[in-house]
Amino acid sequence: MYRPPPPGNFPPSPYGGAVNGPPPLGMRPPLPNPTWQRPPPPVPAMANAPVWKEHTTPEGRKYWYNNITRQSTWEKPDELLTPEEKVWKESAWKEYTTPEGKKYYSNSNTKQTVWELPADLKEKLEKAKSAANEVPTIKPITPVLPQAPIRPVFPVSNFVPASIPEFATKQEAEAAFFKLLKESGVRSDWTWEQAMRTIITKPLYRALKTAAERKAAFQTWSETEAKREREEREAEEARLKKEFEQVLGQHDIKPYTRYRTFAKLCGDEPAVKALSDRQRETYFDEYVQQLQREEKDRLRDIRKESMDQFANLLRSIPEITYKTTWKEVQELYKDHKGDLTFEGMDMLDFFSVFEEHHRTLWEEPLKDLDRRIQQRKRKERKAREGFRELLNELVTNHKINVRTMWKEIHPIIKDDPRYIAAVGLPDSTPLDMFWDVIDDLDEQFYHQKKVVYHALEKAKQEVTLDTPYEEYLAAVADVKIDPEQNLKLIFDYLQAKSAQRVKDEKRRQEKRLRKKMDNFRHTLKHAVKQPSIQIEDVWEMVKPRVEHLNEYKELEDDNLRQEVFDKFIKRLKEKKEREEGEEDEEEEEGMIKEEEEDEIEDYRHSSDNRSRRRKEYEAMEEYNRNKRRRQQKHGYSSTEEGEALDDYQNDPRRLK
Repeated sequence: MYRPPPPGNFPPSPYGGAVNGPPPLGMRPPLPNPTWQRPPPPVPAMANAPVWKEHTTPEGRKYWYNNITRQSTWEKPDELLTPEEKVWKESAWKEYTTPEGKKYYSNSNTKQTVWELPADLKEKLEKAKSAANEVPTIKPITPVLPQAPIRPVFPVSNFVPASIPEFATKQEAEAAFFKLLKESGVRSDWTWEQAMRTIITKPLYRALKTAAERKAAFQTWSETEAKREREEREAEEARLKKEFEQVLGQHDIKPYTRYRTFAKLCGDEPAVKALSDRQRETYFDEYVQQLQREEKDRLRDIRKESMDQFANLLRSIPEITYKTTWKEVQELYKDHKGDLTFEGMDMLDFFSVFEEHHRTLWEEPLKDLDRRIQQRKRKERKAREGFRELLNELVTNHKINVRTMWKEIHPIIKDDPRYIAAVGLPDSTPLDMFWDVIDDLDEQFYHQKKVVYHALEKAKQEVTLDTPYEEYLAAVADVKIDPEQNLKLIFDYLQAKSAQRVKDEKRRQEKRLRKKMDNFRHTLKHAVKQPSIQIEDVWEMVKPRVEHLNEYKELEDDNLRQEVFDKFIKRLKEKKEREEGEEDEEEEEGMIKEEEEDEIEDYRHSSDNRSRRRKEYEAMEEYNRNKRRRQQKHGYSSTEEGEALDDYQNDPRRLK
């Protein structure tokens, strides 16, 4: 920022301005003419002269001068502010303009910045504008100035302005401006306002025409000067650091040396004294850390070289194979190491080298094992494919159909080499592959049944137990099924379904009959009253009493009615016998008590026997469960297959 204009009464300036205003900043006051002249008579102040007068500096900045107090200010006085300007002054919002000319508003309290004028501020501005339009114009009253002595005013022609240097090019003007900055003692860390206060009164300040050019030149000079100073400072620090490190090298500093030891040893060296305590300690720590890194790198190289020597030693010992253990290797390499010391290695390093060598030795055996596994899998796959071919041949020859059982086909294939080769395979057993074939045939059979059902429905033919096979064939004559024996299987299946329907219908009729008999028995028990049926009654006596009941009429067979009555009388007799037995139990209670004590004693003697028998039974059950698990695990789902496996294992052709 520029300095405020000095207060006081100033003569008129040859560069323009008010008579009572100060000269603009940056201009040397005009020199008086050596020939003295009598001052003119004092000029009285004008009655209508304003109190404040606006002036402008050569740089274009405005300031105001008070004719009464002889004071100058950069800020516009409150008496001259418009209502809108007063609102802006009292508000925390300020108006700014971007380099592109777009206006924005910032709040100095909340630090908030917006593009649009805030609503509350806009409302205040509108009110202030309306109030300014309503207030009538009042002629200002100018106070009467006191009669004060006025300095003599010299004619303008007697003042000579300071000379402004001229340069041919802008580069020369900038060079002169840079020289002015350097000669005036301006520092690179100063702001433009600080520098301007120092150089504004000197002629070379105007070597550049505009304030923007001077400020830009100052920024360029300060950046260049700061860079030069930084480079000089860094070069000086590098020189001092190099001399300090030379001192460290001369005194053979070790990686474990402490700074206190070094300070006592080398504290009087000029290169050490040239540095501050903090710099000395920092450079010393960096030097020691570098020594520690170098020492660590040296030890790592030694350890790596020793590990390579130990690996070569292990490869040179023929007794070490992939079966050799680490304990055995420890005894072997000690006999072959000779003068090797393996410096820098610990026991874990020895073991890691052995593990790597051992892993290398295992590569060939693992490859051989993998090759044998692949060969075995290939052999098993061929065996399964061969057995599947055998099953397909049997299907083609109509020896296997959807209803064929394993026990029917096993005698046919038990001597076939393809079956013998498939027995004992770890994944799919011959029985599993057989059931796979049956599942495929069952799927085919399901679709064939749908075709036959459609043909029978079209021919309006229903297959029952009495339907002849020839009549069934005539109904499905247009159906082509391969194999043809499936037609007979479908016919048998339909007749079996018909028989099942007959059986189900018979069971339903029996169930309905039993329900009717139960209803009639319930009627005899609860519905026949006054008097109720007694044990001495016979069917001929009771029949007239129940003929009118619905339950009697629903049970149409008279023999069944009498059967229900007889069973009801039998239940009555059993009930009476139980009641009589309860009376006898009270008399025999004492005898029963003695018998119970004897039974308890016998139970104590026999409990051990029962426990033993229970354990034997549980052991037998566990044996049977394990036996079934083994059969399921090995695929022995039938006795024939187990026998076939025994024959395969004892086959002399296989044992050769």
